[in-house]
Amino acid sequence: MTNHAVHWAEGIFLRPHHFQAAERSLKDLVTRTHDWSSPYPYGVRKIDIDTDALANWRIVLRECHLRLRDGTQVCFPDDANLSPLDIPPKAFDRQNRLTVFLGIPHLKLGQSNASAAGTDQEVRYEVIPQEVEDENDAGRPQTIDLRWSSLKLLLETDSLTGYETIPIFRLLRGERAEAPPELDREYFPPLLACDAWPVLRDDIIDSLTNFIGSRVEQDARRMFDRKVAFESGHREDLELLFQLHSLNTASGYLMNLRLVRGIHPVTAYMELCRVAGMLAIFRPDRRMPSLPLYDHDDLGTCFWAVKRWIEGDDRPPEPAKRVFVGAGLQMQVKLEKDWLGPAWGFYVGVESTLPYQEVVKLMGGDFNMKVGSSRQVDLIFARAQSGVKPEPDPSAPRALPGRNWTYFKVDRHAHAWKDVEETLSMGIRINDSQIDGRIDGNHEIKLKLNDGRVVKMVFALFALPPELTR
Repeated sequence: MTNHAVHWAEGIFLRPHHFQAAERSLKDLVTRTHDWSSPYPYGVRKIDIDTDALANWRIVLRECHLRLRDGTQVCFPDDANLSPLDIPPKAFDRQNRLTVFLGIPHLKLGQSNASAAGTDQEVRYEVIPQEVEDENDAGRPQTIDLRWSSLKLLLETDSLTGYETIPIFRLLRGERAEAPPELDREYFPPLLACDAWPVLRDDIIDSLTNFIGSRVEQDARRMFDRKVAFESGHREDLELLFQLHSLNTASGYLMNLRLVRGIHPVTAYMELCRVAGMLAIFRPDRRMPSLPLYDHDDLGTCFWAVKRWIEGDDRPPEPAKRVFVGAGLQMQVKLEKDWLGPAWGFYVGVESTLPYQEVVKLMGGDFNMKVGSSRQVDLIFARAQSGVKPEPDPSAPRALPGRNWTYFKVDRHAHAWKDVEETLSMGIRINDSQIDGRIDGNHEIKLKLNDGRVVKMVFALFALPPELTR
């Protein structure tokens, strides 16, 4: 029914009908304006659920601000009354989930829509007398009747007929028999703003912002470690550059979503889908994923789907790095059993400020580096055996850090490698006379050169999964 504007004219006899009709017309105008200018203009704006009451099988709202589909605005407890609801013991006998609704009786012209507070009538408004001051003339308060919205909590198993309703949360059956229900974190009600629902704000938007930010830091660090530049010409370098560009762009979008109040979910979801589109080129399918279309009445499905896709395991595997630690006269690391697959590759890396050729010359000459299992390396060194002889590799895989590192490829076919696999350990021995100070317990050692210089070196084992050794 259209609520037309009242024709105000001089000399009319004013009745309550005039003011009621004028108020309904004004409400319709405001509602229509909001509907035309805002996408999905209904949902929760603020809610505070008493989780302690849920432990006693009781639904209690401390606060709830929302807008119903018909434009009715609810601000509990400011201008509405709402009684708690006891959850029936058999509510979960036939289902594991239970949606809770907030409802208000429909406005029914031709019938009474208001009654005095405390009556059992299910009407839209309760009439409560309240003393009101004259804002222009102090000291002349008058008691007038004010209307409060009469709200009701309803379960999906209840009859919703006669009520304008909106779902506000969903309950899950307790994990144990007779355990109280819990809030369903996967479900989001219709929302007017992302900050109205803590799980959406914190576990989706904030979590994704931090995830993208950490990816930016990792890729930026990899760029500097490998000395990546556009002119390098390596395919892996170009992919890393473009990926970092996409991540930086995505980070720029997301950094404001978690901070700005009042962002509508449709705006946030579109931005997250934009992020998914920017990252899709780096996934195996190379195209935009089939994400759910925006559904204001099923926000949880939408947001959890895009979050899980963005956080999916799309990154190429990283080399496993273990730094050698001094133990007596040798340096040691432990290996993982998962690394022993036949397609895995191993490199001993040496980090120092010396150029590549000088490091290679020192390790094969004055330093006399020997590598084997922690159990055998002392004997290998003493008997001048070859051990697991690492060969210098000037073209080590690009996945390895590039800056200040020199790499030696481990020969897995050497006889001494068998004991490395059996003990899951690797040790390095270096000419004792070249060591400056103690190495026991240290990650970084000082080595003396023949020209009197003392250099600091770090030794590390890098285990490369099959994807990085092809």
